[in-house]
Amino acid sequence: MALSGKEYADLIASYILKNFGARGLKVYREVSMGKTIIGKNRQLDILVIHEQSSTVLAIECKYQDTLGTVDEKIPYAIQDMQAMGTPVCLTYAGKGFSSGILHMLAACPIAAQCLPQASLEPTRETRELDIALAMAFRFWDLVVANKKPFVLPAEPVVEPPAPAIEEPLALPPAAAPLPAPVESSFGAGPLFARGRDAE
Repeated sequence: MALSGKEYADLIASYILKNFGARGLKVYREVSMGKTIIGKNRQLDILVIHEQSSTVLAIECKYQDTLGTVDEKIPYAIQDMQAMGTPVCLTYAGKGFSSGILHMLAACPIAAQCLPQASLEPTRETRELDIALAMAFRFWDLVVANKKPFVLPAEPVVEPPAPAIEEPLALPPAAAPLPAPVESSFGAGPLFARGRDAE
């Protein structure tokens, strides 16, 4: 469905209010806020305020369904928003952007492709805006989504080592008895004995 620029900005504002109003966000349309980089009065499409934390997100909305002059305004819009000094987001949708501008927007850290459905339910087409809102207002649960916190892996149970069994000291073998003296035919045993007796 083709949308006018106002209808697209209203759609974005409606999406934010429906899905984030309960978190304390208030949505304002057509807000005057300072000067542009060429000295004109700046008119924001959307200003989102979280009063409890005094944080804001300024949003510009660009919709282009047919080839036209919006392409030429995108580089200026990006540069002007980056000069604001507050959290900003440029939402865009439509099939009328040139491939070069689409590449620029896809690589731009403040741009978010977003086209809510008529039901205003969050979808893959709103994910980039959801993340921009999460980062601006610290809704970190939106970033982690259904992920579970990381936990340390369970350490394996290590059985204590069995106590060492001390083996008894090995005693040296008992000394073998000395052999009895062997009488030799040349021995002096009995001869000497008799000789000593004779003296």
